[in-house]
Amino acid sequence: MPDIDTITRSDFAVLTDLFRIHAEERPDTIALADEGSSLTWRMFDDHIDRAAAHFHHLGAGPGKVIALLGHNSLDYAIAYAGVIRAGAAAALLPNSATAETLDLMIRDSGALCV
Repeated sequence: MPDIDTITRSDFAVLTDLFRIHAEERPDTIALADEGSSLTWRMFDDHIDRAAAHFHHLGAGPGKVIALLGHNSLDYAIAYAGVIRAGAAAALLPNSATAETLDLMIRDSGALCV
């Protein structure tokens, strides 16, 4: 795992690498919170690992797309970060879209799953 100095000096960094560094440097600090619940950086990083493993099991990886549809929540943040850590791209779908529009967006993205 690269350190924060290496990441910030590079031309390319993966967002979830920064999350992992935060988890190592400040594991018990709150990373995310929503209505009545919160996650520390350590917990967030652990959840990201589990989500990434799940997406890998579904075939996620470089060049693959996972569509995400949900409301702003801890679970949605974990799913998004899990897709990124799995090496895939996340197609974020709007909750306001009709079923027909969502179907078109999913097909257009080539997503493995929603």
